[in-house]
Amino acid sequence: MKHIPRIVLSDYICYSVGFFLFIVLLEPFETREFIKSNSNPYLYYVVEAICFFLILILCELFTSFLCHLPADYSQPMEYQAKRLLSFAIPCILINTVIDGEFFVIIRWGWEHWDYLWRNYDGSMTLKWFLHDLKEAIFVGAFIIAYQIFVINIRMRRYQIEELQSLNNKLEAEFQTMQDTTLPVKVQLHGQSQETIILNPSDILYIESVANYVNIVYFSGQDLSQKRLRCPLHDIEETLSPYSFIFHIHRAFLVNLNFITQVSGNAAGYKLQIFGSDKVLHVSKANVPAFRERVLFEKKELS
Repeated sequence: MKHIPRIVLSDYICYSVGFFLFIVLLEPFETREFIKSNSNPYLYYVVEAICFFLILILCELFTSFLCHLPADYSQPMEYQAKRLLSFAIPCILINTVIDGEFFVIIRWGWEHWDYLWRNYDGSMTLKWFLHDLKEAIFVGAFIIAYQIFVINIRMRRYQIEELQSLNNKLEAEFQTMQDTTLPVKVQLHGQSQETIILNPSDILYIESVANYVNIVYFSGQDLSQKRLRCPLHDIEETLSPYSFIFHIHRAFLVNLNFITQVSGNAAGYKLQIFGSDKVLHVSKANVPAFRERVLFEKKELS
C-alpha cells in the first residue's frame, strides 16, 4: 500500500507550526492590518496553517505517486533536486491561490471570491495574484533552504548506516556459498593455448586490461597472477554458476569472500581486498546490484 513516510509527515507538521508562529510572532506582509481589523484573527491563522499542511500533503502525493519521486535518501543528489522541484513549484503556486482566496473571502465574503483576479474597477488582472506569489516564494524559499539542509544530513546518515551495515556483514564469519553439484575446480581458457585450472574460491579478483584478463588468486598460501588473452565476458560466463564471483565494474570481477572493507557512497563504492593493496571500484551502475547481492549473501549465511 502506498503511503507517505512518517518522517516526511513530521516535517510537514513542523513546517505548518512554523508557518503559524512566523505569522503570529513576526506579523509579516499585511498581517498587522488584518489583526487590527478582526476580533479573532488567530483563529483564521490556525485555519490557514491547517490549509498549508493539507497543501503540503497534496503536493507530496503529487510528487511521490504521480511524478514517481518518493522520499528516498539512498538516491543521489540529482534525484533529490528533481524531487524538491517537483514538490516546491506546485506547492508555491497552490499556496498562492489558496492563501489569496482565503483572505479575500474573509475580508469581502464568498460572493467576492474573484477579487483576487480583478482590479477595483472590475477589470481582470494578475496584480494581486503576483503580490501573493511573492509572499509564497518568500516563505517557500525558507522551506526549500531548510529542506536542502535536511536532505544532506539524511543522505549522509543513510550512507553511514549503509556502509556500517555492509562492513558489519563483511566482518562476520563468511563461508563460501557453493553448490555441492558444482565442480571444485574450473578451467579458464584464453584465446591462445594458455589455460589455468583453479578453485573459484581462491580467486581474489579478475581485472580486464586491454585484450587480456589478469587473474589474481591464492595458490596455497601465496598470492599468484595469471594473464590470459580473452575478453572479461568469457571468464564471467565460465564463472557465472559461482554466486560469490560478482561483476562490480566493466573491468573487474571480484570474489565477495575477500572483501575486507567497503567505503564510498551510492555514486560508487570502493572495496578493500584481503591480501592486496588493490582498491577496486564498484561503478555507479552496479551499486544497487552489489548492495543487494552482499546483503543477500550475508543474510543467507548468518
